Amino acid sequence: MWGLIIGACILVVAIGLRIDGKVDGVSFSAMLTLALVSGIVIAYYGSTKKLKAGLDGIELETFRKDVNSVKEEAMKELRKDVVELKDTMASVIEKADKTRKDLLSVAEAVAPTYLSLESKQVERTEEGYKVTLRFNPSKNEPFGTIVFRAEIIGDSEVIIKQLTCEGMHFSGKEQVSTDGKTAIKQYASPGVRQEKIILTVSAPCKVRISGSHMREKLEFEVK
Repeated sequence: MWGLIIGACILVVAIGLRIDGKVDGVSFSAMLTLALVSGIVIAYYGSTKKLKAGLDGIELETFRKDVNSVKEEAMKELRKDVVELKDTMASVIEKADKTRKDLLSVAEAVAPTYLSLESKQVERTEEGYKVTLRFNPSKNEPFGTIVFRAEIIGDSEVIIKQLTCEGMHFSGKEQVSTDGKTAIKQYASPGVRQEKIILTVSAPCKVRISGSHMREKLEFEVK
């Protein structure tokens, strides 16, 4: 009985951690295995304790019979516990994974649309280097106003000459700082589509790209 209770407690903790995403699939399976082993060990200990408590005043032959009887009873109980825990583990793993997937789906549905880098192309030109970046939307929802920012990393003589977007878009603004180290491009996107920006720099350098709809900043060498 206590073996099942301890095992169930470990299962509850494991389920909570799995749903919250704090443990991966391997760790989750390990915790469930711990629940199974704990139940078996505690059940075996309980059976052994019962056996020792009844040894006083028992004759040898009677003792042997009782030993066999207790062993058989203990094995039956352990086998039953193992089957129940294994079935529970399989059901728990399936339900926990399903719950986690459902929660992730809900989070993704309510999350804002973001842009992820699809490709990067660098070309040598008469003005310096032209970098073309293409971004794909995460889902089929319009962005509205989009802002991109480019920045030269490090102390160098390289400057940004232009940061613009390509394709159909509504009025926006482009601004390069007086020292040429940063540039901002803002515009209104007409719908759901691949966004494409073009950065022109005077010479090889390292740049950082960030944006209003980007999850992470990009850093790369232009050469």
